[in-house]
Amino acid sequence: MRSGRRIIKTATAGILAVVLLSGCAEEKQEETMAPEATLKEEYRAQDTTAYAPSLKVSRLAEIGAPESCDLEAPVSSYGIAMKFHLSVEVPDAEQVYRIRTRVKTFDEKFVSDLAAEIGKTAGLTWEGTPEKFQTETVEGENRTDKKQTAAAEGKVGEDICRFSVTNYLGEDGEQSAEAFYIRYPDTEKLSAERGQVVRAGEYRELWRGQEQEADKYKLEITKSEAQKQAEAFLEKIGITGVQVASVKGACQEVFEMIPDGNQQDDNPDKLVGTPRTIELRRGWCIRFSHVIDAVPVNVFKPNAAMERTLQEEKEKAAEAAEEQRKQLAAEQGVSVGEVKIKEGFPYAQLPEQLYVVVGDNGIMQFGYNAPLELEKMTKVPAELITWNDVAKIVEQNGLYFKNLTLFDPGINNEASNARLGYMLQESDGNGYDLIPVWDFYNSEDESLALFTVNASDGTLMTRPRFYK
Repeated sequence: MRSGRRIIKTATAGILAVVLLSGCAEEKQEETMAPEATLKEEYRAQDTTAYAPSLKVSRLAEIGAPESCDLEAPVSSYGIAMKFHLSVEVPDAEQVYRIRTRVKTFDEKFVSDLAAEIGKTAGLTWEGTPEKFQTETVEGENRTDKKQTAAAEGKVGEDICRFSVTNYLGEDGEQSAEAFYIRYPDTEKLSAERGQVVRAGEYRELWRGQEQEADKYKLEITKSEAQKQAEAFLEKIGITGVQVASVKGACQEVFEMIPDGNQQDDNPDKLVGTPRTIELRRGWCIRFSHVIDAVPVNVFKPNAAMERTLQEEKEKAAEAAEEQRKQLAAEQGVSVGEVKIKEGFPYAQLPEQLYVVVGDNGIMQFGYNAPLELEKMTKVPAELITWNDVAKIVEQNGLYFKNLTLFDPGINNEASNARLGYMLQESDGNGYDLIPVWDFYNSEDESLALFTVNASDGTLMTRPRFYK
């Protein structure tokens, strides 16, 4: 694995003053806060805030970034002030670029290597032929796409192991892909033994307030040992040119459903009742990001706010398509149902996600979504604003940053780290651009950027909006 970056200094956690939300997602917001709808309007308005930089430079050494600094955003009309004590990470590189790339698909060699390595480390034999893709046609309205899937299942002791690799191939050349593996308890057997429906979720990174509950369950493998296993695993399945972006505790919840008497006879498979945790299976979630000429692609995992934004965009697109059908129907003198319009690629693109969950029994979960095609990319040198301008942008936009946290109050919103790297955004046609940005993270979770500033022009960026 490559390091690819220089961490200048580790500073203490940021300090937020006056009124700030914290705690887990179930906690209530302060009664003194303005209604979310009002804040959301201002949040959207500030999303396009323009900033005129005083100077642009071409080399990272000319940015003038300090080892650490203190920034303070002013008190807003809602009584919110924000103070940050930041460490600053600058890549050990001469310059950065604007890079044109695309999402690639997986080949059968990757599938074969993945199946073989998981089988070897878990000590299992897969049922069927997992390394072969099965292709099916996906019919949409006025378009035809293809879907390739390779999947298999096996058993180790009392656990089930399952993996799948899927490619989505659009008729217009757009494409996407995802690979996933998980190990979980035999829930059918547990259901029979307990007389209740038992389910197991995916491994999730621990949220704030969950650590105490998780500590009741044993985890012997250390963070460093888990990281070494994850790095070795990726190397053996052919994933190179990446570095560790974050390591955080994770758990898989095994739960049973306690009936509440509201089971619907017309849907006997629907789970109705109160979930009760049986066990939390613990592990370490190691997230990785690609490194391009010593500059990292800053990792950003989807969160609740991002999912809501994507859903909003999807609903808007559906409404626009319906209006287009109505207009064409009126022009053609036919019913709306007879109108056919060209649909877009039906699979939402999220930023590249690459992670491995390691527990006491080895690799427990693996995910690789929207893999970037970096072998055939094109690069154009990018100019950058100086750190002084970045600091001014942060100091002038306290309300904007506060609004981001209102949509996901379970996160710790104390920014303590600023990192220069690349961010993926959509471009025209079947491709994406990697652009240089400053991401501001909290030391507790370095895979969730609290806010982002475009390093070339100073634009405030809401990350969910740049993934359609």
